[in-house]
Amino acid sequence: MKKLSLIVMACLMVLGLTQCKKNEPTNNNTADNGNRVNITLTLDNGGQRVHPEEENGVANVVYDNGDVVYVGSDGKYMGYLTYNGSMFTGSINAEAIQGAPLQFIFMGGQTIDGLTENSSTECVFNIGNQSNGLAVISCAPSNEDFSPTEQNYTAYLRNKCALVKFDLGEVSTDAAITIAGLKTEATIGFGGTVTNGTTTGNIVPYGTGSTRYAVVLSDQAAVTNGTISCSGCTGTFSIPTAAYTNAFLTDATITLNPPTVATPPLRTTLNRNS
Repeated sequence: MKKLSLIVMACLMVLGLTQCKKNEPTNNNTADNGNRVNITLTLDNGGQRVHPEEENGVANVVYDNGDVVYVGSDGKYMGYLTYNGSMFTGSINAEAIQGAPLQFIFMGGQTIDGLTENSSTECVFNIGNQSNGLAVISCAPSNEDFSPTEQNYTAYLRNKCALVKFDLGEVSTDAAITIAGLKTEATIGFGGTVTNGTTTGNIVPYGTGSTRYAVVLSDQAAVTNGTISCSGCTGTFSIPTAAYTNAFLTDATITLNPPTVATPPLRTTLNRNS
């Protein structure tokens, strides 16, 4: 099988806990009395929204301004960094453990509210809505040990998920398509762990036209004749190959049924004699 290339060259960043959404976190507690360290994370690829760019059988992932990376230390959330078009920048809690690597986690570039620095230990991440960007899960420790005097860190972010490419055949539509019955939640630990959950639900894939993409959890089973919906239409989807970590599955399909057209009732004309 092909690979989803998310082994991304980087420089240090941030990690989080609880509910996820786009834009900067607004309800997180710093709990450090202003004692912070500025750091940067430089990525090896461009600054577009997270989406696949296929090249030689590999789906590369690129980033968008405002995407967020979370930083952990000693299994705890320490802060977040945001992407500015060339690198991730921000500050973290200075209570990060000196002489030990930092952990960096990327969750589709989304943000997480409700975290407390140097306290929160994990986050439940939902991959359901991918219409605006793929819910890629990747993480890695820094190559360098943390020091309050070191601002630049590097790491190879490694995928903990799989990417599925759906072919709609001869059908082309820009309407959102909802895929039902797939696993939708993973618990992300700030020590760099990813534990797939068992909750199932809907996933809205990324893309338009005759192709869709969706990140799935690494233990997602193969699916035959799954259910989809699309602007009043019905249909099925199939993922013939079970997912595994860093897989790029290109044999999936979506079949849309044409909308049912109601047959108008027969009209009877009465002849009247004058």
